[in-house]
Amino acid sequence: WIEDADWTLGRGGREKVVEGLTSEECCDACRLAPDRCAAAVYSSVSDVPPNACWMKSTLGSRLHKPGVRSCSPAALLTMAAKAADGEAASAAPAADVDPFGPSYNVHAFYYAWYASPPNDRSYYHWNHEFIKHWDSKVASRYPEGHHEPPDDLGSNYYPALGPYSSADSATMKSHMILARKAGIGVLVLSWYPPDSADENGIPTDPLVPALLDAALLEGIKICLHIEPYKNRSARSVASNLEYAIAAYASHPAYHRMPRAGANTPLPVFYVYDSYHTSAEEWGHLLKEGGSFSVRGGANDAYMVFLLVEKQHQQYATAGFDGFYTYFASDGFTYGSTTRYWGQLAELARRNSIRFFPSVGPGYIDTGVRPWNGGTTRDRRDGEYYGAMWQGTTNLKPYSLKIWSVKPLCEVSTVFLDFAPARPLLRPLTKPRYQPHRPLQPRSARTLRLSRSRPSMSGMRGRS
Repeated sequence: WIEDADWTLGRGGREKVVEGLTSEECCDACRLAPDRCAAAVYSSVSDVPPNACWMKSTLGSRLHKPGVRSCSPAALLTMAAKAADGEAASAAPAADVDPFGPSYNVHAFYYAWYASPPNDRSYYHWNHEFIKHWDSKVASRYPEGHHEPPDDLGSNYYPALGPYSSADSATMKSHMILARKAGIGVLVLSWYPPDSADENGIPTDPLVPALLDAALLEGIKICLHIEPYKNRSARSVASNLEYAIAAYASHPAYHRMPRAGANTPLPVFYVYDSYHTSAEEWGHLLKEGGSFSVRGGANDAYMVFLLVEKQHQQYATAGFDGFYTYFASDGFTYGSTTRYWGQLAELARRNSIRFFPSVGPGYIDTGVRPWNGGTTRDRRDGEYYGAMWQGTTNLKPYSLKIWSVKPLCEVSTVFLDFAPARPLLRPLTKPRYQPHRPLQPRSARTLRLSRSRPSMSGMRGRS
């Protein structure tokens, strides 16, 4: 670090502002992107914005500025020294810098459970089964078996990257860039404990370190979305927190938030299907004085529960820090119905917790649930997306507006990551891919900009 030092930009330079980092995280982000960051400058408390990370692709002259700190990757220290002596320093300009940048008030559900050769032994999740209807008479009218990649995928849309492998480093980079372009600040990563996975996939815990590193390079944060693995309980989640916090929470790209009324940011965890465990049992983990409470200890965390039905409001007093609604099909559940969001904001306010409403530009999952057309929500050229955003505008300020999105087997995704439909690839007996017309990728981008900070990206969704 160089204290009380700022830098002007060199010729052709660009700069990117990332808020929410500590000064050390700011320097780490620059160190991990030496081809795009000649120096990182951490603004003072009196700057606008205060305590923000300014990543600069080229360096001009060094300036004396009290309270400001700057650092450069080791390989660029010589360049920085020359710049300090008045010589213009240069580095490769940062590619495709988004002037809007990611917002940490915008979360997107992200799934790293897709596998394909040659990175993996076989296709996973792309080959998703057709889920049977519980009524055998209804089920008999729809296809059975599995999808057959690479042309026939368990999705209503065909991705521009093709049936990729989530373990591929180029795929990780592409997704992080897409998230940044869309203004997404936090990816809520589907997570199972080590050596476990959902019934259609393979363990993904080994991918977390690489995903955190890829996220850091784009100024993106990641937090874990704890899935309902077999025999999950509040006590087993206590073990999950101990493991995950030790393994990942110290990484500068792991997302943290302070609890209501507190200043210390804690690592964030979402808990899917949290209602499978009683509110009383969660209280033992999440309330001060609970029999195995994490509050105030090394494994304390910011915990978010899923509210689907009205009766799940009881979990607001179980020690959680907030709740989310997940589904992007307006009217499908109590929690996903926008006309009830005012009630849910009031629930959050009464209990001094936060409300995380989930929005989406549409919804369709008939690629894996062919009988489930009743939950489909047409995009209507962006009108549906706008209407869901409108559902958040009347929420009173105490409700923290963090929007989350889930796309591919259950599709709720904007077109940044998807190619034109390829309806002729599938056998005639299989559903055709949805077209991406008339709303073009650029139109989706324009819609995002017109709604200020929040957005969607082509992140993948639950199946």
